[in-house]
Amino acid sequence: MTAAANAEAWLAKGAAEGQVKLGAHAGASGHAEASVGVRAEAEGSASLTGVRGSLGGSAGVRAGVAASAEGAGLGAGVHGGLSAGVGAHADGQIGMGDDGKFHLSASRGLTLGIGADVGFDIAIDPQEVVDTVTDVADDVADIATDVGHGLANAADAVADFLF
Repeated sequence: MTAAANAEAWLAKGAAEGQVKLGAHAGASGHAEASVGVRAEAEGSASLTGVRGSLGGSAGVRAGVAASAEGAGLGAGVHGGLSAGVGAHADGQIGMGDDGKFHLSASRGLTLGIGADVGFDIAIDPQEVVDTVTDVADDVADIATDVGHGLANAADAVADFLF
């Protein structure tokens, strides 16, 4: 079951983001944004795999940043912002998201004149965890094979030298 309502009116809004991949199983990203305007939202969903909800509204100026890192199917991120005006919001999630990852996240904010918001997200990608373990196991098997061949070659060289 899902329900959502959202209304926004921005005088100005801007954002920038970047991402770097570190090999096949790791990466980091960052995001920054600023806005001036009015926003109201309510959203929620509940299913057998989890619950997610968000409720909030604001009028004023806000600037925020977010950073996250991911490795081997495990991810963690934090975000926060400063604001001026009036507003409040709260959101959270526990369970499987639309992206196929298990999420545990929460965010809270309050602005009465000057305010702030903070939040976190922890994500586990089961398929990426399996892929990483499989890749590591394959690498260990390759190393063991190479070491075995090296030992066999050394034994052959010693045998050739002695006989």
